[in-house]
Amino acid sequence: MSDNQLVELVNSIVKVISWYSQSNSKDGDLLTTAKQKLLGYSFTFSSAVGEALDTYNRAYAHRKAETARLILEYASSGDSQFKASMKAEIEVKDMRIIESGYESIYRRLKGQQDTINNTISSMMQDIKRLETEFKKTGN
Repeated sequence: MSDNQLVELVNSIVKVISWYSQSNSKDGDLLTTAKQKLLGYSFTFSSAVGEALDTYNRAYAHRKAETARLILEYASSGDSQFKASMKAEIEVKDMRIIESGYESIYRRLKGQQDTINNTISSMMQDIKRLETEFKKTGN
């Protein structure tokens, strides 16, 4: 998913969640429509979360492999295990910074996905409540 597509998707999700959070709608049809939109967006958004996790995991694995390679290199040239580890960690510092950026993106998207899921759950409860009220009033 491109950055532009992700921005458009997030903007669409924000519109639905904003409407819901500011609404005290007693219209079950509107709530159902909003829930359906959010479910569709959620499915697409989960792909972005998966891509972010994949990117983060690949950066992590690359840094760990490079750290291990450097430790072996330093240890085989006479450094103690501790000194080799410290030198390797210093050398991969920039990789760790990049990795932390990917981790931050993943965690932000995952948090947004959790918000979407919580909103959908809340909408479902509101729809159920409206159905119950409708049945009680006999309309």
